[in-house]
Amino acid sequence: MIVNEFKRIVKNTFGHPFFSASLLKNSLCIFCYHEVSDHPSTFCREYDLNVFPENFEKQLEFIGQYFHFISPLQLIKGEYPVPAALITFDDGMQGYFHNAIPILKKRNIPSINFLNMAPIEGEVFWIGLTTYLIKHDSKFRASIQKMANKKNGKIPLFLYCNKKIVNDFLASQLNSQLLADIREYYGRLATLDDLESVANNPLVFFGNHLHNHYNVLTLSEEELKEEYLLNEEKILGYPNGLPLFSYPFGQPKTCFNEHSTERIFSFGAKAIFYSSGSINQAGQGVLYDRVSLGNEAQTIKELFSKLRYRKLRNCMNV
Repeated sequence: MIVNEFKRIVKNTFGHPFFSASLLKNSLCIFCYHEVSDHPSTFCREYDLNVFPENFEKQLEFIGQYFHFISPLQLIKGEYPVPAALITFDDGMQGYFHNAIPILKKRNIPSINFLNMAPIEGEVFWIGLTTYLIKHDSKFRASIQKMANKKNGKIPLFLYCNKKIVNDFLASQLNSQLLADIREYYGRLATLDDLESVANNPLVFFGNHLHNHYNVLTLSEEELKEEYLLNEEKILGYPNGLPLFSYPFGQPKTCFNEHSTERIFSFGAKAIFYSSGSINQAGQGVLYDRVSLGNEAQTIKELFSKLRYRKLRNCMNV
């Protein structure tokens, strides 16, 4: 309740651009999207991962009024105007290719999509699989809840899922109908044809998001290396593939730590991205935070209030 009231005060008082000059000074704001569709999947609706195309275009318009859009190539070089904005996507949802890219092209805005190549090539999308099972299978949910209780966990249950638990469960439970239901739940991902169709588009880039959408902290050292390098080989096989990495789930402490970051840099990543909602400062380094945008941000005031709230919350640890 206190947090909600704090958020309301920030929105009403500090959302106006007049109060955001210091927020923008020398800033690099990296926006994170997932899906852009008029008909999002159940999974995307439940986890607020979709932005309607009309709203997406509106957001680009007001972001462009206060930020300079940059490409990931400029980010790697460290040469770009400020305040800067980079548009990123995670997971390779089909709406990015069919809906978002045409909108971005109209405005000549670059973007990068961090891809899990395993589900694009036909495997089950890990986060769609685990969230579906937790929601629809009481036995599976109970087994994950038991693990969470042992760890005194207060994080979403799907972040506890590891390969062994899921594979052991599926070995006895998976059938064609369950598989079809899971795929219907998380919706359409890009195909290899989608990737090929934009491989030479100068505004479109691909990055690494692991081979499948695992929580890095549930993987062994060898599994992490294998997941990263296998996906990296496929990403860099495209002319627009870049050695950039974004953490699946993206939350500090629960989804990555300093050790995992050191490991991934040692694999060859030029920059790493996570998602806790803060603005970066230009030239700060090569570990970048991102701001997730949903349908709720439909005006510049709402955007600035969101950014200001996150900054104050981080400072006050609210």
